[in-house]
Amino acid sequence: MEAPSYDYTLDDLGWVSVFMKEVKDFFFARPEDSLLILRPNKVMHLNDTGMTMLRMLLEGHEPEEVVDHFVSTFGADRQVVLNDLAAFAEDLRNMTTGNQNLLAYRTAKIIPFGSAEIRYPVLGEIAITYRCNNRCRFCYAYSPYRIAGEMTTDQVKRVIDIIADDAHVPSLSFTGGEPTLRDDLFDLISYGRSKGLRMNLITNGRKCADKEYVNRLEQAGLNSAQVSIEGPDATTHDYIVGVPGAFEQTVTGIKNLRTTSIYTHCNTTICRPNVAKLDDLVAFHADDLGLSYFSMNMVIYTGTAAKLCEELMVTYSEIGEIVERVRRLANRKGVQFVWYAPTPVCIFNPISHGLGAKSCACCDGLLSVDSEGNVLPCSSFSDPVGNLLTEGFQKVWQSRAARFWRAKEFATEGCKACTHFAYCTGACPLYWDVFGFDEIEPFWPRKTRLGQGFDRFRLALRRKTRGNQRGIT
Repeated sequence: MEAPSYDYTLDDLGWVSVFMKEVKDFFFARPEDSLLILRPNKVMHLNDTGMTMLRMLLEGHEPEEVVDHFVSTFGADRQVVLNDLAAFAEDLRNMTTGNQNLLAYRTAKIIPFGSAEIRYPVLGEIAITYRCNNRCRFCYAYSPYRIAGEMTTDQVKRVIDIIADDAHVPSLSFTGGEPTLRDDLFDLISYGRSKGLRMNLITNGRKCADKEYVNRLEQAGLNSAQVSIEGPDATTHDYIVGVPGAFEQTVTGIKNLRTTSIYTHCNTTICRPNVAKLDDLVAFHADDLGLSYFSMNMVIYTGTAAKLCEELMVTYSEIGEIVERVRRLANRKGVQFVWYAPTPVCIFNPISHGLGAKSCACCDGLLSVDSEGNVLPCSSFSDPVGNLLTEGFQKVWQSRAARFWRAKEFATEGCKACTHFAYCTGACPLYWDVFGFDEIEPFWPRKTRLGQGFDRFRLALRRKTRGNQRGIT
C-alpha cells in the first residue's frame, strides 16, 4: 500500500511520544527475524526502515530524533521520512486497538500468507508442575495422574534464561498442571520479569480466592492471568473439573485478580457437557465478571480426554456453528471473543468470521517446555523433540523432529493440495490421530482407492521416521 499523499509536520506527531510510553511494554522489536510482536502473539514483519523506527521509538527517542537520524545517516528526504513515520505510528496504534482490517494499515504490503519466515518462537510456556488440585475430565496433560519429575528453582531459571536469551521469546506463560501449587512461583515470576519477559499465568484460579495470594502475584510482577472456567454455574463447572466447590473458588479468584493491575481473562474448553451453557457463560462473563475479553478452544483428545471421547466429543463439523453463535452473543454484549483452536478451513473458516487464521503451532510459534525441561511439539504431546537443559535451544529447535512439525509434514497430501493450506496447515494432527480423516476426505482431490492408500502409507512413514511424537495417553 502506498503512503499517504498528505504532508505531515512534527506537530502532527505530537501524540507519538506519549502513545509509545503507554504501550512500550506491549511492543517487542525482534531484529533477528525482523519481527514486531504485539505481546503476547500478534506479529508483523518489518523492513529495515520499520525496524529502525520501532527500536528508536521504544528506546524513547522523539519523532524529531527519528527523522533526523534517517536524514543524516541515509540522506533521506525529510518530508518523506515524516510521512512514513506518521503512517507507521498510526499503524502501531491500529495494532493496539485490535483492528484486523488490512485496508486501515497505511504502510502494510500484502504478501502471500505464510511466505515470511519466523525464525524463532513467538510464545513460550513452561509446565512448571503436573500436580493439580482439579480433576478435569478433558485434561490434555493427564494431571494430576501424570508421573513426572519437576525442575528445581534454579533449573526453571536456567530454562527462562534460554527462552529469553537464545530463543528471543518476549512472553512466557507458566502452566501445568496447576502452577500455583509451586511454592517458588513468586520467585520465578520475578525472575522472568527481570529478564524482560511479559509473564502470564494459566491457572484454575482456586488459590487466587485468597486475596493475599493475589497481592503477592501482583508484587512479583505478574502481567496477566488466564483463568479456566468451564461453565456459568457450579453444577456445570464442578462436574467438568471434578471438584465440588471449585466454581465458587474460581469465581472469587477471578474477582480478586480483577482488583489488581494483573490483566485477567477467562478461557473455556468447549465440550459436550457445557455446549448448552455457552450462551449463559457469555452473559456471565459480561454481566457478572465484568470481563472485556474471553477466549475458548476445543478439547484435545489426549490425557484424560482420550479415555472420555464419547462423553466429551465436539467435532470439527459441529464447532463452526457453536463458535459463530458465541461470537454473535459476545458482539451483542460488547465483549471481545478470541478463538484459539485450529480448524480445517474447508469445514470451518475462522478468518471469514473475523477470528483470524488458526493453525498448528507445534515447534513453530510456540516453544512448549514440560516440567523436566523437555521441549514438546505442544503441551498435549508426551514425547519430546529434545531437552533445553541438556542440549540448548538451537540444537533442539533445529532437530529433525522439530523441523518435521514446523514444516507441517504431518499434514495429509489432500490438505497440502488445498489452495488454502497455509491458513490452517491441516489443523490439529492429534485430532486426526484419534478420529481419522472421514470428516475431511470429501474436500480432498479425488483419487483412486490405491492412490489414497499410498498417501496414507507415506504419511504414516513420515510420522514414524521423522515425527513419531504422539499425544499423552
